[in-house]
Amino acid sequence: MKYILVDAANLFMRSKHVTQGDAHTKAGMALHIVLASVLKCWRMFSTASNGVSRDAHVVIALEGKSWRKEIFQEYKIHRRVQDNLKTQAEKDEDEVFYEVMQDFIQFIRERTNCTVVQSAGLEADDLIARWVQLHPQDNHIIVSSDTDFYQMLAPNVSIYNGIKGHTISLNSVVDDKGKTVLDKTKKPLQFDPEWELFKKCIKGDPGDGIWKAHVPRTRETKIREAFDDRHARGYAWNNLMLEEWEDHTGERANVLTRYRRNIELIDLSAQPDEIKQLAEAIIDAAKNVEVKSQVGAWFMKFCNKHDLQRILQNPNAYAEFLNAVCKND
Repeated sequence: MKYILVDAANLFMRSKHVTQGDAHTKAGMALHIVLASVLKCWRMFSTASNGVSRDAHVVIALEGKSWRKEIFQEYKIHRRVQDNLKTQAEKDEDEVFYEVMQDFIQFIRERTNCTVVQSAGLEADDLIARWVQLHPQDNHIIVSSDTDFYQMLAPNVSIYNGIKGHTISLNSVVDDKGKTVLDKTKKPLQFDPEWELFKKCIKGDPGDGIWKAHVPRTRETKIREAFDDRHARGYAWNNLMLEEWEDHTGERANVLTRYRRNIELIDLSAQPDEIKQLAEAIIDAAKNVEVKSQVGAWFMKFCNKHDLQRILQNPNAYAEFLNAVCKND
């Protein structure tokens, strides 16, 4: 089986920053980006001679409140601060995006055969990660621009960034035209999942409000040396991990202690057992839902409601993946 795992909120909300116009126009364009990204992945997974894959299925992962705030109160706290600083126009735009997003979720949940997974106590990252862990023999492509997923790259796991139009695999990054993406040194861009996870656990994640674990102004070469020494636990490892300093709160900080806390927050295979069990229960329940009929007709109504004219030029292409039923294990 092949699964297209969509980080819906990430893709939808990131899309607002690359679109122009009034709030309703931007929200409509965001819907188009989400649907077009999924369609792109659907075609990438196609195996049949007519271009349609009969063993692929779309899973929409939605956000809930994060359990991470219970172990680190500052987790994503800056987003609440940013919300308080928004102008009324920005708040009005957010409201339009929220309403359109909720309408999209309702349509996907009630009128299509895509699987929808959501829990009040879990983030979409947790559900996507657990889905992959529960289906090790299947192939997965994660639709998201969130770099947290780089740690999950594997022979059977790729990422599609619908904002940049990049397909990120274990050994390559290509654009929508199939051209290899180059890094700043003009070499083919690649991501080592183990290094990406280690680096983020050391450097922290400002986007999520996760503090860095290293001493200020630590060179990345030193972090890399410690990474290369992670199995031997020799001089390079200890030279980084045993350092201490006084952080911005006045607290005495130890690199190794902060690194271990960041693993709890960032490593998508290191969630507490009860979180993994909750995610598994949500996934199992989501698979056992009634098969929907007349998906294409409902999709046409949805597109007309949101004026998705470009999609209405070829609705059958989208209806194919909206119709595809999950084949239970």
